[in-house]
Amino acid sequence: MALTFAPLTTHTGAVASGAAFGPDMAAADVNTLLEAVHAHGVVFFRDNPLTEEQHLAATLQLGGGDIYPLARLRGRTEPNVSVIEDTEQSPPDADTWHTDVTWYHTPPRYAVLQSLIIPPYGGDTMWASTAAIYDSLSAPLKEFCDSLEVHHGGTEQLIDVNTRLFGEEVGNAIRENFGRGAIHKLAKRHPVSGRRALFLSPLNMTSILGMNDDEAQALLAFLTSKLDDPNFSVRWRWTPGDVAIWDETTTAHRALSDHYPQHRKMMRSTVEGFAPHEFN
Repeated sequence: MALTFAPLTTHTGAVASGAAFGPDMAAADVNTLLEAVHAHGVVFFRDNPLTEEQHLAATLQLGGGDIYPLARLRGRTEPNVSVIEDTEQSPPDADTWHTDVTWYHTPPRYAVLQSLIIPPYGGDTMWASTAAIYDSLSAPLKEFCDSLEVHHGGTEQLIDVNTRLFGEEVGNAIRENFGRGAIHKLAKRHPVSGRRALFLSPLNMTSILGMNDDEAQALLAFLTSKLDDPNFSVRWRWTPGDVAIWDETTTAHRALSDHYPQHRKMMRSTVEGFAPHEFN
């Protein structure tokens, strides 16, 4: 049975049916899935539980396996899945709009998130279409955004946390390798779909090259405020075994913390990012 997709909103999100997401997907289904991810930003599979090995193998069908830059720095050489677990002693920390790892020159291309333990209430995740936000801008503002480059930083928290967990030597290595952050185009054309989108990660966007700081902060505040417009976003209520796959170039996301202090556990993996020169 072929994969089909039912849109959840005009701009963002669709639910898959007809086939499961897993390591044995047919090549045609993988291609159809990626087309849907590009079209809808994020695609959901209901009741699709996977083991850790199955989760990773399924992710690798979407592209090259990704290694988190800090894990690579600590010696990891093979892609893996990570576990995100919220408890009373470990509060959630992703309840702000963001795009993953924008302080690195090649952020992930796609991300795959599976729900393992979901509390009775709260703990939803939201995605916003930064492609739809771009489309909503006036022609002159689109042209202006197309010409701009943004510095993405925000590594000091990473340095502090990893110094506390792994020691000062690791913290210093992060500072040396990633402390300068990365430069990304404010508006990127997707190398596969050709769709143009704003590349938004509010906490990491520190400045716009060539602009005065007050001008840059005013423009960034205006653009990132669009993430809060519910017309551009979708909100997913998890049940155990759900899987979400999203395009990191054309969406931003946030994991709501309204379930705290309840237990929530997720499994996550990513696909290796596009090289900077692939965004024309």
